[in-house]
Amino acid sequence: MASLQIRTQKDGRKRFCVKWRDPKTRRQTSHTVDTEEGARALMADLERLGHDLAAVIAEREAGIKGGISIPEVVEMHLSQLSGVEATTVAKNRSMAARHILPTFGDMPAAELTRGMVVTWITNLPVAPKTAKNIHSVLSASLATAVREGIILRNVAYGVAPPKPRDGNDGIEPVFMPRVEIDRLIASTPERLRGLMRVLAYGGLRFSEATALRFSDLSIDNDGRIQLHIRRAWKNTGKKESMYLGVPKTKQSRRIVTLSLKQSTLLRGELRPGKPQDWLFTLPDGGPVTHWIFRDQYWTRALKVAGVVRLPRIHDLRHSHASLLLGAGVPMHVVSRRLGHSSIKTTVDLYGHVQGEDDASAAEAAG
Repeated sequence: MASLQIRTQKDGRKRFCVKWRDPKTRRQTSHTVDTEEGARALMADLERLGHDLAAVIAEREAGIKGGISIPEVVEMHLSQLSGVEATTVAKNRSMAARHILPTFGDMPAAELTRGMVVTWITNLPVAPKTAKNIHSVLSASLATAVREGIILRNVAYGVAPPKPRDGNDGIEPVFMPRVEIDRLIASTPERLRGLMRVLAYGGLRFSEATALRFSDLSIDNDGRIQLHIRRAWKNTGKKESMYLGVPKTKQSRRIVTLSLKQSTLLRGELRPGKPQDWLFTLPDGGPVTHWIFRDQYWTRALKVAGVVRLPRIHDLRHSHASLLLGAGVPMHVVSRRLGHSSIKTTVDLYGHVQGEDDASAAEAAG
């Protein structure tokens, strides 16, 4: 009779070891899988086939389930997802179509090896963070196949995707000094200067800032503007398919207070509006979309301001974090202001910035 033993690895992950006595050698044999469901499915098959592992493997590879291909396994996994936004499923399906299926084609899932996964993930022509997301789709799909009894183990489990450099998706952020930021804001058409201001001095994500309505503004007792982050634009991958949803993380639902100086400047830049009106709009009155802002305003402002390092829009957020840390603001406060899911994210992204500032402070104090 087969038994189940749960083993906890050093990294905290659990593996499920099925043990039984081989009917031919009379020796105790074991096989480890990634999920409890997969382990129990294996135990059931072993009981049914006389504890003959070779017979179980042969049946799975030769049977209807065993012949299911990787594309079919991926689609089965995606179709079974629940409690996940439709846009997330669409993105995962798109990543699979572009980066998983072209490599593995109609290969039976049972034939995939760990070595194949390592070679594939190492050579993906994408940024490390994207590679991690793509790997997650394949690994989750194989885990589903294990639970369904299609394969014995998830060969993608534990394969480490390339690590991002400095925790920033492999793209070096551009940290702009305050004087350069102010020059960039001044080079932006007046209608959208306020947007640039809350990106640079509020540290908001573009999707959060452009989803603000006048009803999301309040004033504290000292006259500072407070931005209530309640929603964000979601992107399905198509320009015409943006929609409003909840912010990126639970911690992203927050209140961001602007300084008195920036609050005063923002007041002078905002048009009158009703509570339900967008805070920032394009000339046609519609919300500001990323691609229009980038193509028609951002690149032009960079040129007018004489910024030669070609920062991305998101680098305003990076620069805000850098300015805060340079001013001695504690890391946990910066993390909360940026709406990061954990302080670890903030440390991974900006820990080196804090280190540089500390070194500069030491020199100045000496």
